[in-house]
Amino acid sequence: MPAIEVKELNGFLKQYPPCDELSESALSNFATNLKLAYYKKGTVLFHIGDTNKTLYQIRSGAVRLLDQEKNLVSKLAEGKYFGYLSVLAGTPVQLQAVCEEDCLLIECGDTHFDAFRKNHSIFEKYFTQAYGERIRLAASVHDSNPLSLETIGSKLSREPVAIDKTATIQEAARAMADNNVSALLILDMQELVGIVTDKDLRKRVVAQAMDISEPVSSIMSQKLITLDSEQSVASALVSMMQNNIHHLPVLKNSELYGVVTVNDIARYQARHPVFMVGDINKQKTLKELVAVSKRVPELFAHLVKMDAKASDVGRMMTSITDALTSRLIELAFEKFGHPKIKYAWLALGSQARNEQTAKTDQDNALVLANNASEEDRTYFLQVAEFVNLGLDACGYVLCPGDIMAGNPKWCQTLAQWQKCFSNWITVPEPKALMHVNIFFDLRCIYGDAELINELQNSVSSLASNHQVFLALMYKNSLGFQPPLGFFRKFVLEKNGEHKNTLDLKHHGLVPIIDLARIYILASGKSATHTLQRFEMLKTGANVNTGDINNLMDAFEFVSYLRIQHQGRQLQRGIKPDNHIKPSELSPLVRDQLRSAFEVVATAQKALGNQYAGI
Repeated sequence: MPAIEVKELNGFLKQYPPCDELSESALSNFATNLKLAYYKKGTVLFHIGDTNKTLYQIRSGAVRLLDQEKNLVSKLAEGKYFGYLSVLAGTPVQLQAVCEEDCLLIECGDTHFDAFRKNHSIFEKYFTQAYGERIRLAASVHDSNPLSLETIGSKLSREPVAIDKTATIQEAARAMADNNVSALLILDMQELVGIVTDKDLRKRVVAQAMDISEPVSSIMSQKLITLDSEQSVASALVSMMQNNIHHLPVLKNSELYGVVTVNDIARYQARHPVFMVGDINKQKTLKELVAVSKRVPELFAHLVKMDAKASDVGRMMTSITDALTSRLIELAFEKFGHPKIKYAWLALGSQARNEQTAKTDQDNALVLANNASEEDRTYFLQVAEFVNLGLDACGYVLCPGDIMAGNPKWCQTLAQWQKCFSNWITVPEPKALMHVNIFFDLRCIYGDAELINELQNSVSSLASNHQVFLALMYKNSLGFQPPLGFFRKFVLEKNGEHKNTLDLKHHGLVPIIDLARIYILASGKSATHTLQRFEMLKTGANVNTGDINNLMDAFEFVSYLRIQHQGRQLQRGIKPDNHIKPSELSPLVRDQLRSAFEVVATAQKALGNQYAGI
């Protein structure tokens, strides 16, 4: 930018915070890397869901910010900034920006913006505070968004776990293990002075081979950011994202109250997936749903970046699929008319288990009331085809095996489904056993859940009394075994595009999922989520609780490696898959993965002993 323009721009910038507090040299440095752009009245600068990498400031003119229904959220005049919410969070745009009149805008690219914030605390502080205000404004647009309404104090599930700063690292690690927490607060005369997390133990102790008899104060983080218990969940999320931290001490009346973690918020969001579900429910056409669905990979990558637990990410991602499915069903009813009989739309497989990730196809079915006529069946097949094709357009590809509600074979009455399951259990055939792995994981997404409850109850009762069926299920599950050979060496893929990799899904997670399914069917109980099945099994007389805990830990660990791998692929613009190279893992993680595989292999052998000779 020519010197005269920089000088003129400096004069404008220093009229407004935070530039009014910058030195002349800093201001000139900032201005030199800016651009001026002219836009005509009516120009849409960005749409909801777009990716934005620019901070804007209005040099002249006015800009309107609109919500999904084109309602005016805010009108910005000369000197005002916008666009920083999406730049700071790395998330899609939440409000549409339209030029109210002819505009001259100052544009700052994300790279220059990030560098300047890093080097100038005044700049960083201003936009951090502005970010918090803007995200609360965006949240308030959606009345159903509890992030802006509920306090962080109401989300804490336990008392804080703390230790004196004179305790050793080993004592601190033991306290964390005994209390099953990922963060430990450090006190000095009952005053909060630091925090130690799992990450600190890995990076500062294990990686550095540090003496564990040293005081815990030598590894604690001391520059603490705290929250008041009355602040909103949105405030906690903002603080974590802005400071790139995953644990925040919470105070109440200036006294220690607890610790909130990113997993606490992820679990909360899993129950209230407000970031996208609200938008999904408002869309009126398939085209609009497709536009919203394009934000799903970025949401996944963001959750992974925040280091959320794999099980929580699975619930969050599945809730988005559920919402898209439900909205497509409603659009189908608007197109073909509303149903005249009771029905239930079933999610199968990973969607039913609430375990979806960045890579998934669709598996679904329909259960119709027993009084369904051929006319009803034809109607529902039309609805199902619309939904199946709609999900495909939204990124949930059509099932290669055609296990979808649009296939007449999987659109049946309750009585027909009960007969189908009865045949699979009492006269098991190889093809039937293949179906079991999908159809025995089912959940009602839309319609009359009582139809599904009746089906599940009859299936659970029948399966638990057929040992031959369960034994064949076990033998069939051995097609997927943990990839460990002699001397604990990994058994890698030998051919194809994924040569020399580990398949974390089919040889890591599927064996655990199969074990949980067989155990729960044998028990006569009913549960769908893998970890939920294991929890339910702990009360059974035939299962060792320690073995179940080991399987749960192995499932969470392998799932975590999988989503982290997929998150890295998405960040690099690569289509996510389930194949990871052991060389990409640290020696410690490789050893942990071997241990997880050994747990699964041991459990498979133990289950095999139960069905030996059957």
